[in-house]
Amino acid sequence: MLITMLDLRNSWSRILVVSVLWLLVAGPLSWSVKAADNAEARNLFRTASEAMSDKAFERAAGEFNQFLQKFPNSPRFAEAAISLAENYFELKQYDEVLKTVDLYQSRAASVADRLAYLKARSLWEKGQYAEAAQAWKAMTEAFSKSKLQPEAVYWEALARFKEKDWSGLISALTEKGRPFAKVAEADPANVFVVRTRLLLAEAQLEKKELAEAEKGLLALAEQTLPPEQIWQRLQLLTRVQQQASRFDDAAQTSIGLLAQARALGRSDLIAESVALRAELLQALKQPDAALEMWQANLSDNTPPERRRQALFAVIALSTEKGNTEQARTQLTEFLRANPNDPAQSLVRLTLGELALKDFYKVKAVQPAVTDTNLIHMTNLLQMAKVQFDAVLTNTAVSNITGRAYLGRGWYGWEMGAIEAAQSDFKLATEALPESNDQAIARFKWADTQFLRNDLEGASANYSALVEQYRGVTAVREGLLDQALYQLVRVGVRQKREDVATYALEKLREWFPESYYSENSLLLVGQALGQGGKVADARRLLDDFMQQFPNSAKASEIQLARARISVREQNWTDAITIYANWLGRFTNDVARPRAVFDLGWLRFKAGDEAQAFITYTNFVSDFSTNALVPQAHFWLAEHYERKKDFSGAERHYQLVFQSTNLPPGELSHRARLLAGRAALSRQGYKEAQGYFTWLITNGPPQVTSSTISTQLVAQAYFALGDTHLADSAIDPARAQDKFGDAINAFTFIEQFFKDTPLFSVACGKIASCHLQYAVQDPTRYEKASEYFTKALESPLATVETRGLAEIGLGKVKEKLAERQTTEEARTGLWKSALEHYENVVYGRGLKEGEELSPAVTEQAGLAGAQLLWQRLNRREQAISFYQRLAEKVPALRESVEKRIAELTPPAPAKQN
Repeated sequence: MLITMLDLRNSWSRILVVSVLWLLVAGPLSWSVKAADNAEARNLFRTASEAMSDKAFERAAGEFNQFLQKFPNSPRFAEAAISLAENYFELKQYDEVLKTVDLYQSRAASVADRLAYLKARSLWEKGQYAEAAQAWKAMTEAFSKSKLQPEAVYWEALARFKEKDWSGLISALTEKGRPFAKVAEADPANVFVVRTRLLLAEAQLEKKELAEAEKGLLALAEQTLPPEQIWQRLQLLTRVQQQASRFDDAAQTSIGLLAQARALGRSDLIAESVALRAELLQALKQPDAALEMWQANLSDNTPPERRRQALFAVIALSTEKGNTEQARTQLTEFLRANPNDPAQSLVRLTLGELALKDFYKVKAVQPAVTDTNLIHMTNLLQMAKVQFDAVLTNTAVSNITGRAYLGRGWYGWEMGAIEAAQSDFKLATEALPESNDQAIARFKWADTQFLRNDLEGASANYSALVEQYRGVTAVREGLLDQALYQLVRVGVRQKREDVATYALEKLREWFPESYYSENSLLLVGQALGQGGKVADARRLLDDFMQQFPNSAKASEIQLARARISVREQNWTDAITIYANWLGRFTNDVARPRAVFDLGWLRFKAGDEAQAFITYTNFVSDFSTNALVPQAHFWLAEHYERKKDFSGAERHYQLVFQSTNLPPGELSHRARLLAGRAALSRQGYKEAQGYFTWLITNGPPQVTSSTISTQLVAQAYFALGDTHLADSAIDPARAQDKFGDAINAFTFIEQFFKDTPLFSVACGKIASCHLQYAVQDPTRYEKASEYFTKALESPLATVETRGLAEIGLGKVKEKLAERQTTEEARTGLWKSALEHYENVVYGRGLKEGEELSPAVTEQAGLAGAQLLWQRLNRREQAISFYQRLAEKVPALRESVEKRIAELTPPAPAKQN
């Protein structure tokens, strides 16, 4: 809008008038001029000037050209040169202007700036805005004292504006040494200076330099501006604040903008101001106010484009509020008031689509079938059809007619007029461009053919839809699986195994999560999220197997059918299908996978004993199969569940020792778990061997290792635990195990600060220092330091934080034992109590967290014991026990016994 406001209406014409007047009324020529020109020259110049004054530009150009050729030494030469260029400009012969400037500018010094100006204007008129900008730049640099300087600066900026060269525009007006600053300082109120500042703000807005743009616009407010430029400034300021998401400020500014537009009385400015304010009200979540504002642009005085914009904004807002009836009323009123509006067809189409939308809204609610309901739904369909008919009667074939055919096709579909619906869906498919609408139209065309038993036609259309839109994400996600499903049904009904098989293969390839997955059942984690599709797939495959029992795909289809039962978590049905499959397809290449999956199904069905037998037989019968390592992994977990850690360790070993399994996550995790199994059976040396192997062969020691850094961290952690658990260490070196453990846990502390493992490792390090402190009391400080790190870690769990609080309490109690004065001991006991209380009272619990019962019990018992035995606060100890019972109800019975021990016996009654 801004560029249309910048008056391009020929600042040039003003220069032309001045030039002609100077030529005609400048008064008698000086004696020297008379002496230099003969009568012929004077006469030719005069007649050329008169022709120019009379707007006979072609004649004038010819005579000025003749003058320049015949009288190159005339004192009038410069004026003739500029006049020739001006006449060519009026004739729109811009190339001739450029030639004239090139020929004569160096010999016409007195008008050289005007010739440079005309050169730049001619480039502008030719649409060569970049070249024009460079020409104006050259002019401002060469003729710094020219009166045309402000204009030239403005035109350079305008040319860059046209090119959307925002950076160049900003540089031209803000760089040091460029003329704008000097021009603006000399005459800040100059109309071209003000226009240039507005262009600068527009460019800064485009470049998101919002602070600079706002600063410049606020500075302009201090000047007296023409009314239209006041509006331009406010319009830009509103947009700047809108872009900065300062919607409240922008809305406030837009009030003044709208008032200024109304004061000017210009309908185009009023409409633009209304639209901008309405957008801001929407941004401020004031839909009712926005709706009222948009409706102001529905008046007859609003320019047609703005009126249509407002109409569709009103429709969108009404629809968002669920008031589609109001939207339809607005559209109907618009048609009544603007029967010949160019957007009439689009309005009617929208009106029809809204009625159709209302129909489906009512249908989705599924109200009780009554005459009133049926009449209402039928009326909505009829209203939609009337509008679609009107569009198709009065509109040439286009996207709009395609959508109208599609809408009318839905009308026929719902009314049971399948033949008419088929015709409309066909016409929609042919009229619409490649789009989601076209895909829907072809799909429904095929559906009507299927209903009318035109199986060849349906097959052709479903297939065409699949081939045409297989790469279009929106259609692929919303429609192609349904088309393939229908294509299977067509193939089954036609007894065309090739068609049904093709569609099933594509379903498996493109939509494994929609129907069934080719992955191992161990990897199938979730049931299908879209209701109905699993059941559809089950019926589809059952129909296929019934129609084509001896199909070459029978093995694959039956397995797919079993996996559908898996998705429905019907383990018994799936087990039956797998067992039958194994009995029928004794030599099928998929047999190992089927046996493997059957073991998993038996486990899911709760029959772990049969699953164990299945997997034990699997590793024996299919010893070279790629799934054997996974079977050993399951067997290892089975032995762990049975607390047979030697058996678990053996099978984990078989996983990472397998030649069928390349080194990777599964084999490395199996080694880690073998170490933990060894630790559980107290095989400390073997456990250390597993963990040390992972550490030695993983990062950072081996940079190209396939072992993940996280797994190495877990190995270090497990190694630390192994050192702490090792009871076979030399009694003379009993304390050394704490040092070895600290070394392992320190790796976590140094390199995994951003993981939950960090806080647990810090707690372990603290506990080790606490053990060391028995012999080296200086370790209490280190223990306190690391318990604090564990407590303050943002990723520490509630249990880890609770244990850290208890650890800090224990440190304080141990330090209290070393004090020589009662006051010092009491102070430390009180401090220890605070840590225990923090746990029991849940201090620092985050949203959604709950107390850990085990940790709370530990802290509660330690705190109560401290109150009674150290601080001699019997009543408080009883209250603390009661609080503990409230927090951990499972402790109530044992806590009540402790309370009874602390409660003094009631005094004996006196007889």
